[in-house]
Amino acid sequence: MKKIGVVILSYKNTCDTIECLESIHNVNVDDYILRIILVDNSENDVYAKEIKKVCPYLSDVILCKNDGYSAGNNNGIRAALEDSCDYVVVINNDTVVDKDFLMPLINALNRNPKSLVAPMIYNFYTKRVWSSGGKFRPYFGDYRMLYDYFKADFRKTQFISGCCFATTSTLLKDIGLLNENYFMYCEDNDFCKRVLNRNYDMFVLKDSTIYHKVGASTKGYNEFQLYYIYRNRLFFCRSYFKGLYKSHCIFVNKARAFLKMIIYKIRGKKNLAKALSNAIKDSKHIEGVRRY
Repeated sequence: MKKIGVVILSYKNTCDTIECLESIHNVNVDDYILRIILVDNSENDVYAKEIKKVCPYLSDVILCKNDGYSAGNNNGIRAALEDSCDYVVVINNDTVVDKDFLMPLINALNRNPKSLVAPMIYNFYTKRVWSSGGKFRPYFGDYRMLYDYFKADFRKTQFISGCCFATTSTLLKDIGLLNENYFMYCEDNDFCKRVLNRNYDMFVLKDSTIYHKVGASTKGYNEFQLYYIYRNRLFFCRSYFKGLYKSHCIFVNKARAFLKMIIYKIRGKKNLAKALSNAIKDSKHIEGVRRY
């Protein structure tokens, strides 16, 4: 029997994590073996122990220091691959899944093993579409998420949110895991870009549904978010583009950051302006460089 490894990353958030795990535990899996792997970035076992009491069905619990979204999920992905999982699903802990969300993803991967697939993601609170794929924005050198409902069974897309995606061990062994230099934000841009560069397909499936508690994992618009979003956008442009186009994308994204810096300074929010200044400064060499 083939195995499905579901990786959930948690950081000091037991309530949402437990609700997510419970919903995943109850999904339909047909004749597949389901492995649920929790990666706890909380740096101590207090939260993991509480979760394990409520969720004894967990296949594996990995405790690690907080090295970010990519590193945490990579720990879980490696555990799934070492357990000989044929499929790997990465999903945010601030989500709740429909009981039938999994098999459409697996069936799509069976048809196209070297692909990346995702469910329709709805806002948990409003029930509106939060992500139905995405498109590359040539002017900015990044991806724009799509928020519309489509009638077809699936949508071929250029971007899939890191909130939830599924793929095969075959593809992961081919293109590698998430880029840990990003720490947080834009790692999904990088991952999707590598998938596209190998001419592999990405799909969003209408019949697979999850609900995302938008904003539950990071409260508000703060220094942390601004720093990593703008730093990583610039690093992405430096990594994947060349020549005049690379210069253009770097200029545009620096201009976006400078404009926000001016606005924050006018509003007296010097801490946010400083975060953007640091983002620009650190974007050339982000390996091992972290703030906030």
